[in-house]
Amino acid sequence: MSSSGGGTAGVALVRAPMAPLLKEVLQIVSVVGFYFTVSISLVFFNKYVMQAYHFEFPLALTWYQQILSFVCLSLCGHFGKTYRPLSIIPPIEFKYQIAKQVASLTAIFVAMLAFNNLCLKYVEVWFYQVARSMTIVFSIAFSYYFLNATTSRPAMKACFVVTVGFLIGVLGKSGGDSGRGTEEGQFQMKVLGVVFGVSSSVFVALYGVYVKKKMIIFNHNEWHLMTYNTILSLFFLLPLVFISGEVWGVLDADVWNTAPLSFLVTATFTGILGFSVSIAMFMQIKFTSPLTNTISGTVKACLQTILSLLLWNSYVGLMGAIGVVLVIGGSGWYSLIRYQEMQRKKEVLPLHNDPQPATPPQSSNNPQPE
Repeated sequence: MSSSGGGTAGVALVRAPMAPLLKEVLQIVSVVGFYFTVSISLVFFNKYVMQAYHFEFPLALTWYQQILSFVCLSLCGHFGKTYRPLSIIPPIEFKYQIAKQVASLTAIFVAMLAFNNLCLKYVEVWFYQVARSMTIVFSIAFSYYFLNATTSRPAMKACFVVTVGFLIGVLGKSGGDSGRGTEEGQFQMKVLGVVFGVSSSVFVALYGVYVKKKMIIFNHNEWHLMTYNTILSLFFLLPLVFISGEVWGVLDADVWNTAPLSFLVTATFTGILGFSVSIAMFMQIKFTSPLTNTISGTVKACLQTILSLLLWNSYVGLMGAIGVVLVIGGSGWYSLIRYQEMQRKKEVLPLHNDPQPATPPQSSNNPQPE
């Protein structure tokens, strides 16, 4: 009897710590899976809207998505007062003095969003990752110029791999065929896609560096920053929609005669996805480790590239494939090196009993490419 009782107690002791462990694993899988789903879906549906509905007006699409982000922020801020899961998002507030201080950052934010969708308009989805891969290079340059931050030799080696991958990918891009227009027209679109991709990288990197200087205004609260960015971006983007002439193209678009309801539903869904990406990034940072964030970014890039090839049946070519592998591999290597360096800093800091006040925590905004 005592032997049987001891066996039962042993099983109970094994099960007790397993329950919270299983719960934690399921939580991490759910959070990372949610991030993968909304992040990849946003890229795919943005491309789908432009291709399937022949709605090649990325600035107008970006502006509409920002309207939806504002609506989502307002609703979540309102219902977050009584519904606990939404309480992470504060009610909408807008102060003119703060808006003036953050306006320059919002201008960078708007350029980042606009060039992202402009790049996606002119390149295949599989090449989207390559076209925007120079973010790491510009992040290192801007961090040194604005923050006087140096980069380790291993990180520079990883950056070199990404740069080589970008160059090989661009050269290999000539093997792809978008199936539209003449060869000269296709070449011009590819060049524009690369130019917009590099421009996107510049502003993603610049935003990642510059946001560190501005987060103190919001007491390091990303949601307050997102509120101001979203509201101001509506005023910054609208003139661009008119200046670019997209407003007239939108009004004359064939989609209003062929499938207006289907188009509006799909475009609205992209806006909701864009807002959901912000939620997913916040959840991933909160409920997973920095190492998980590092790994998930690389895995997501691989999965997005593979799925895009399967869904769009794109031709890549050997050089294009090598470029993709080097870019994703180099980006993953760089992220892993940065993670290891941050861990070493955390181990060193407790050894110094310095009475000086601690450095304020950094924003969760990550300048690394998505």
